[in-house]
Amino acid sequence: MHRKSLIGAMVLAPIIAFAGSQTQVHAVERCAGIYSPGNPYDCYNGGNCVWWTWHWLRWGKGDRSVPFRYSAHPQGSNAHLWDDIAQTNDYIVDGNLEMGAIAVNETSTVPGTLTGHVAVVVGWNDTYLYVDEMHWGRYGLWQRMPYRRSKNYFTKFIHPKTQPKLFNITPQPFYASSDMSYLLRGENLDRVTQLEITFPSGGKGYLSGRQIQYKDFWNLQMMLTLGGRGRWTVNAITDQNVESYPMPFDVQ
Repeated sequence: MHRKSLIGAMVLAPIIAFAGSQTQVHAVERCAGIYSPGNPYDCYNGGNCVWWTWHWLRWGKGDRSVPFRYSAHPQGSNAHLWDDIAQTNDYIVDGNLEMGAIAVNETSTVPGTLTGHVAVVVGWNDTYLYVDEMHWGRYGLWQRMPYRRSKNYFTKFIHPKTQPKLFNITPQPFYASSDMSYLLRGENLDRVTQLEITFPSGGKGYLSGRQIQYKDFWNLQMMLTLGGRGRWTVNAITDQNVESYPMPFDVQ
């Protein structure tokens, strides 16, 4: 069986909950103990499947342009339409399983109203699909194991866009008053078009164009002036507006 944890430190545990139709949406940034800045959906007494899957795409997979926002796509509050919205926003949608994909059910009703259901794929075997999910209108119960569903319950899978990863920076960063060349190592760096730099003061700057000297799948060479001592972070952003997790580094 394929199964592993996908949530990491940002999301403390898998959740269970239930899909539902939303005619009025009141955006909340906290649901079942999870903080999700910018989430456009309601929590509805502690659970909402579209709240959870939006959170996963934005904060689990780094997609800065998640298209399922209520203001842009009012129908996005109904889970059964998520595969259609995804296809119009350049996501790959098909019947193929993938760890971290959004599984879509297009026929679920609650109660008697077509709503569908969405969840995050975390594993499968020949009989069952394991997902992290919420349910509309029910409190998100913490579970040690992912929720198990029949493999034919979900018929479509939305594949998250490619997320870059950052592993390390060389040489050891040091204080300087002019540009120095540094090498970032990671994955999917060939799609990076911009680097977001956070200074020790909390301010931000961006590198692009000639400041990114070279890139391939594993490596990215950048020119950067480290004009202050303390904790810096670098965040890689791709041509699809998908970001890495910020990587901290110290300048002495």
